[in-house]
Amino acid sequence: MLDSKERIPAIDSRPAYGRYMTSRVPLDKLSKDRLLLAGTAVLLVVSTGVGLWSVMSPEGDGTPTVKANVSERYDSFETLSATRETVIERNGTVASRTVSNVTLAPETRQRRVELRSSSRERYDLRVSNGSVLWLHDRTGDRVLEIPLTGPSQPTVTADRIRRLLVRANLTEREETGKRPAVEPLPVVPQERAGPTRRASTYSVNYTGKETVGGRETYVISIAPHAVAADTYQQTLWIDTAVLYPVQRRTVWRDDGVRTELTTTYTDISFASTVDPATFRPEIGPNTTVETADTPETAVFRRRSALSATTSLRVPDPELPPSYELAYATRTTGGTEGIGLRYVNRTGAVTVSKYNFTYRLDEADDRTRVDGRSATISYGQPTYVSWNCDGYRYTVQGSGLQTDQLVDIARSVGCPG
Repeated sequence: MLDSKERIPAIDSRPAYGRYMTSRVPLDKLSKDRLLLAGTAVLLVVSTGVGLWSVMSPEGDGTPTVKANVSERYDSFETLSATRETVIERNGTVASRTVSNVTLAPETRQRRVELRSSSRERYDLRVSNGSVLWLHDRTGDRVLEIPLTGPSQPTVTADRIRRLLVRANLTEREETGKRPAVEPLPVVPQERAGPTRRASTYSVNYTGKETVGGRETYVISIAPHAVAADTYQQTLWIDTAVLYPVQRRTVWRDDGVRTELTTTYTDISFASTVDPATFRPEIGPNTTVETADTPETAVFRRRSALSATTSLRVPDPELPPSYELAYATRTTGGTEGIGLRYVNRTGAVTVSKYNFTYRLDEADDRTRVDGRSATISYGQPTYVSWNCDGYRYTVQGSGLQTDQLVDIARSVGCPG
């Protein structure tokens, strides 16, 4: 159980890299894209824990035998360097395409991403040493420094790949004889938002071999038993030599919008050692460094405990009776905010409020909350956001229809 005064410690490791101009930037003064990039450090309340889910039915007609130890293959190299292309399509139309040169240290948050082309990205270089993320705008000779908090959440782990290979009958099962629980890999690189995976049972099937970027791969399909294949499905192309997924495609449908996200690695090379400068920022004598003030977050078991520690009016949303409060949060330090997290057996809803506003993207006057235009961002999870008297409100949910989330938002309204 969480103690009502329990605080989440922040990791703030800022090595010095010579002389440069610095300034501190409260997160409430940052633009929307910066806030999204800093989401794991600030908006704890909208994060979703990932558990291991049970399995029920047999699957897999895999005939190859993978005798290699996945962890040993990953341990054989320090970094993976490649060209990475990420494409997002909605209803068959390309919404964004990003191509970058990347260097990644698997199983860690260490990465270097140098932008080559993009239809939406602002920063041309992103560097993380695992505890600090630096976002470079080299045309303006500016760097935004964001301390990272919380446990590392790598995009790929050897254990996940091992469990998928077992479930696809490509390698032997553990000595216990039990079938391992599986979950899809995270659908998006780094900080991008993507669909929340609902608790379910997944089928895993080996569908053959294909070549991706000149490399031979095992093709594995993952889909939940409980929903149709066109509602959620993930396909992985796993390199037969190093057992790393060199291509990943995730497809989901929500409220009639079919989203397809594909990440492909080509021109891959592996290094047994890494240059120490790889995961350091490029900061020259004339570089201006803005350091984001990372707020602290306190976690509470009850809404009343949260109300007793803040001057902000805590929302009291109306939810379906199956939902119960999991925890509440209060964020302080530059940004002042509160959040409520509700869950039931199949879904989760988060209601958050922060003391900043920004322009609503594609606000739809047909969707109004207490007389104010609201934005609906479709996907898994879906968001309903609106501004009210200097505060930003968001209702985020999975397991509910969009009109239900709008009803919850309207029950929150715009309190005085």
